Amino acid sequence: MEDICVRWITKNLNQVITKCSDCIEPKYVWRFPYPDCRIVARPAEKILLKLCKRQILRDDYLSLFSVKYVDLVSPVLRDVSVSPSTLRVLRDFKLYNLTATSLKQTSLNSLISCLSEASAESLVSLNVTNTAIEENKLPVIISLGRLKNLQALNVSRTKFTTECLQNAVKLLPRLRYLNISRTNINNISALLDLRDTLTGLIMHRLNLDSRQVLERVLSTVLELKELRVLDVSSASDRDKPRLPAVDRLCAPGALPHLTHFDICGNQFSLKLSDVRNFIANHPNLEFLGLAAWPSRQNHELEGIYQLSLKYPNITMLGDRGEKPLLNTLTRNKDRRIYLQNAFHNIFEETISREWLNPDLLAAVLRVMRLHMNKQDMILAGTAVVYNLTRGEQSAYLPLELLNRAVSITLMSIEHHQGQVQLLKNCFLTLCSDNVLHRAQFSCKRCCELVFRSLIKFNDIHMKRMGVAIISILAA
Repeated sequence: MEDICVRWITKNLNQVITKCSDCIEPKYVWRFPYPDCRIVARPAEKILLKLCKRQILRDDYLSLFSVKYVDLVSPVLRDVSVSPSTLRVLRDFKLYNLTATSLKQTSLNSLISCLSEASAESLVSLNVTNTAIEENKLPVIISLGRLKNLQALNVSRTKFTTECLQNAVKLLPRLRYLNISRTNINNISALLDLRDTLTGLIMHRLNLDSRQVLERVLSTVLELKELRVLDVSSASDRDKPRLPAVDRLCAPGALPHLTHFDICGNQFSLKLSDVRNFIANHPNLEFLGLAAWPSRQNHELEGIYQLSLKYPNITMLGDRGEKPLLNTLTRNKDRRIYLQNAFHNIFEETISREWLNPDLLAAVLRVMRLHMNKQDMILAGTAVVYNLTRGEQSAYLPLELLNRAVSITLMSIEHHQGQVQLLKNCFLTLCSDNVLHRAQFSCKRCCELVFRSLIKFNDIHMKRMGVAIISILAA
């Protein structure tokens, strides 16, 4: 019920707010049914997040989230353009968690300056992914230094440097979880000061090009004995020489508490035998990321798949097999390099045989919807959708899932009118009696999109499929 109310409020915002007539400065206020009414923290935070997702939150709406009208404990601001002056509305709250990602007008320093002293003392978690950091790093360090009780810090996709990390470690002695993915950091030796407290370290796609840098990073990681979560995933651009310290990583007693290990991309160059030893010597392991393996050798890919069957209690990501590929799609929503790789692998595995797997198709469609503006993703995705719905498979898919497949296919045509191969993939999916007769969709919309594509491109194969689609719809 709460979520239904939140959705209604955000869709009909103008009906539940009004401009204050007797305020010193004109501002928006809620149309509450009675005086002293207020919105408690959880629904207030949901409304705030929903406004961000709908891309309608702006400076003058932030007055709706003043302490006079709402409670806030763990607000989330994501991908919006709001100024630091209006973010000062946060100053009246005592916050425990704050997520402020991809803010277009606000830097890390100005964000922290908007917090009250009570929030600075109580804040446990701070996520500032893709938030600007000024070239002069000193204010950032001073600002972070206010957050003495901070335990979780996410500075991924920022200009956080090795120097910033060194200072942050000194100023934040209670830090237990750190995400420095896609930053400018290439030396994590400073984390040795947190060896007794750090339990989570995420380092996705750090720029660790040289062998010396990789060895130093791995040596440091091996000293962080309290780690439960470790992510050293990378791009799978090439095979690198195996590091000697891999023997220590896979040996008994190394990182004894580890439950989550993501080494997608395999930048430490583990061999299949290393992976086997690692699993055997880490009995607490619950998650293991082994996707985007640079070595495309068949015995290694098959070996990883066999390991996923041998250890069903461990969630494994991989490049072969339905379950590892499904896990790769569901656990990497914002990591396109692995999603693209998974699409490629699914396509290869289904090109010569049918795979009736509704969960896999649902995951593919979910990824496509999230990345609809990325043409390379949708090109690969439409090819996979065809393979997963062709022939008799479509007759056995749940109707709701088939409806989604057709909807995403039509959406792909709408968004990518200039890509011939992508359109052909979509036409292949639609050119099916089972699909078009079973699925529920707008025939008019489908015909318009097909005709638009046929008019734009003089391709004989598209014309044949287009005529067939129209014929099926007209029958």
